[in-house]
Amino acid sequence: MRLFSFSSYRYGHQQGVALITAMLVVAMATVTVVAMMSQQHRTIRRTGSMLYGDQAFELALGVEAWAKGVLAKDFKGNQFDGRSDLWTKPLPQTVVRGGEIAGRIEDLQGRFNLNNLVQNGKVESKSVERFQRLLRVAGLDEGIAQAVVDWMDSDSEVRFPNGAEDDYYQQQHPPYLTANRRMERVSELRMIKGVDSKVYEKLYPHLSALPEATAINVNSATALVLSSLNEGLDIERISELNKRTRETPWKSLDAFQQEPEIGSFNLDNKVVTVKSSYFNVIAEVRQDYLMLSMRSRLQRTAEGGISVLSRVRRGSDE
Repeated sequence: MRLFSFSSYRYGHQQGVALITAMLVVAMATVTVVAMMSQQHRTIRRTGSMLYGDQAFELALGVEAWAKGVLAKDFKGNQFDGRSDLWTKPLPQTVVRGGEIAGRIEDLQGRFNLNNLVQNGKVESKSVERFQRLLRVAGLDEGIAQAVVDWMDSDSEVRFPNGAEDDYYQQQHPPYLTANRRMERVSELRMIKGVDSKVYEKLYPHLSALPEATAINVNSATALVLSSLNEGLDIERISELNKRTRETPWKSLDAFQQEPEIGSFNLDNKVVTVKSSYFNVIAEVRQDYLMLSMRSRLQRTAEGGISVLSRVRRGSDE
């Protein structure tokens, strides 16, 4: 009978511990290498995104430059702006190295300018009435107009019955205060009493927030905006006029006033116009796996010069 050897047991035990230790070392090394490779991949991805993002932004600036050129050419070509003009034709989807670009121009004076409601700290009652009509024709609560005015005016008096000042907004979650200034963007409406996502989506195509009071371009205005100009304008008849202006825009305010539906309403050049100064340029860029959308707000002066007032860009990885 063979006796048990303690030395053999200790030797075997040491071999087992050494094997386990080696396996742990290999596992830790593997985890470290994987982590390093993962970090390196993220770094490469991040660097690539930054590189493609810069390239996409430059391409978006190219679309903006295209818009400037088109608007400058249009200024020299005629003295009115309508939906048959060159600038209304979008830049078609165009293949560029590593991606695609597209663009279009929108007339911001074809919309109701929210900053017409309060000018130099004074509430403009006629503009408020037009906004209320716009809301009513859109099937929305006219009281929203009071809340918008309270958001912009400098006082703390609540307009009865649907206005709202700081007391109302401080009870929201999270609490906030009224702006007490002109609107910078239409999206501010989302913060105002009575404006939920459905109301906002319905209003957005008909509104702008421009840096000064502006007249409405009757050639590019939506039927809803046109019908808000004065009480008694029938939305159905205005819609027919609106369709006609796609091909034959009004070249002067006199021509607009001669329309039977319009002639009885005395609308001066502070209210309506056939020429626009403010435009929105939407650039859509795809650069490899990155998508970039940029909106540039442009102003065209009375002399034809064009400047960029603001840019907002949004990008996303697919």
